[in-house]
Amino acid sequence: MILMLLSLAGLCLGIFGWLWLCAGFRRGGWRGTAGLVALQLSGLCLAYGVLRGQPMAGLFTAMFPPLAVVQAMALAEFREMAMLLAHKVAPWVVAVLLLALALRPLRVWAPGLAVLGALVGGAVVGDGVAEEAMCQAAAKRGISAFSRTGFSDSLTRAWGSPSTLHGLADAGEAQLGWSYRLMDWYALPEGQTVNRPDLVVACGR
Repeated sequence: MILMLLSLAGLCLGIFGWLWLCAGFRRGGWRGTAGLVALQLSGLCLAYGVLRGQPMAGLFTAMFPPLAVVQAMALAEFREMAMLLAHKVAPWVVAVLLLALALRPLRVWAPGLAVLGALVGGAVVGDGVAEEAMCQAAAKRGISAFSRTGFSDSLTRAWGSPSTLHGLADAGEAQLGWSYRLMDWYALPEGQTVNRPDLVVACGR
């Protein structure tokens, strides 16, 4: 009980300190620089929460971005998908960064805008990247068609729901599900009840 109260008090102090740091973004010197960095980090945490369909969680994390370290560690499991997305959105990021640097009012926000461009770009191109990866893995198993959940829906609904799959394929008598951790199809347990995704994909057409 005491440990819980101390943790809560520490979190409250951390949030207050972070908000104080953000409030100094208009000042000069070290506090102004720190405030700009802090404000951009908070904005990115909020944007990530909105893209994940969890705006309240994003708002809470934005109040104290060090909490996002836990989420960052979880995302490490999806590094292969993240690398594919990074390759696709790299031109967007460079374009946003150069534009922000070219416009004097936006120059101080350039790093945050570039990362925001990466997040939004990843959400936009994610559908195509996911489908291409699924088709490549399906081809190795002799599968030419399957159903899948849209990438945006996977971000907002499928995580943590055993009945909602990112992808579903029929391989003879067995059913396969798609894993973004493995970036491959895996055999579903016999008798598992699942919801068939809405999008039907025929690879190679």
